[in-house]
Amino acid sequence: MYILIGADQKEYGPVSAEQVRNWITQGRANGQTRARAEVGGDWKPLLDFPEFAGRLAGQFPATPLMPPKIAAADAERLAGEIIARDYRVDLGDCFSRSWSLVRDNFWLLVGATALVFVVRAGLGFLPILGIPTNVILGFALQ
Repeated sequence: MYILIGADQKEYGPVSAEQVRNWITQGRANGQTRARAEVGGDWKPLLDFPEFAGRLAGQFPATPLMPPKIAAADAERLAGEIIARDYRVDLGDCFSRSWSLVRDNFWLLVGATALVFVVRAGLGFLPILGIPTNVILGFALQ
């Protein structure tokens, strides 16, 4: 028999191992759900109970997924391919696209600028934190 802690932080149980397996199948419990044996067990994730390993298999990898490592030769080949690509920067096209974004989102930009102005003006009234907070937010928001 087992006692589990639900997502609402309430204890449920004691319940049988079969009931726990049903809850796993229903998605009501997973490998990270905290549980303990009814008689004097320590709280630990269901993933650490061997009796539930079969039901939890595939839900959580045993180790976190890591990106594949690239061998030095592959990294040099990839870098060479990237450098060999043809890039073209057209400043006129960049300015045209930026003006289109400003024109299409004009009122959103005006509203955001007004909101930032009001927040920074309000922070100016704080006695000690006003100026440093205003400077930091100035860099972040403007």
